[in-house]
Amino acid sequence: VSATVKDAKNNVISGVSVAFSADSGTLSVTAPTTGTDGIAKAVFNSNDNKTNRTVTITATAGALTQTTTLVVQGTRLGFGGDASAVRGKTVSMTVTLLDGAGKAVVLRDIALASKLGNPVPSSVKTDMNGQASVSFTAVLPGADTITASALGAVLTQGLAISAVDFAFASPAADSVLPIGSC
Repeated sequence: VSATVKDAKNNVISGVSVAFSADSGTLSVTAPTTGTDGIAKAVFNSNDNKTNRTVTITATAGALTQTTTLVVQGTRLGFGGDASAVRGKTVSMTVTLLDGAGKAVVLRDIALASKLGNPVPSSVKTDMNGQASVSFTAVLPGADTITASALGAVLTQGLAISAVDFAFASPAADSVLPIGSC
């Protein structure tokens, strides 16, 4: 993060002390006083906070204050498992939570919701692989959407729930089936 100090005519000013602050994470000030280029510098660190968020950074030089925002993102969710179900049957899904480096985010809660109101758990906790198992019985048929949210990341997964249960049956080996009759 850098702050450039200028006069009213846009000329850079050297030798000005600049104080930096952030509403999340930490700042390590590497150049607290402007150089000949008029720039003071600090380095932002998220401190392993994996939450997707917007951080407000403030630079103050004397009576002048300027703020800017820094978007911290990268944490993401993934869905696996059933994409369709039958009313009255168990739906099994897996939700994965990864940080910006693709590493598992462990032992964190993931909030869940069903657009149709099916009885999904309100939250599940990730395991040591960043995964959480979700299991519920589908009771409301239709085009449902399951929403997962954690650490500022949100993901939806479509779930088609049929009101009709049907299955194909194969005849036994060596069976004789009449063709062309009802």
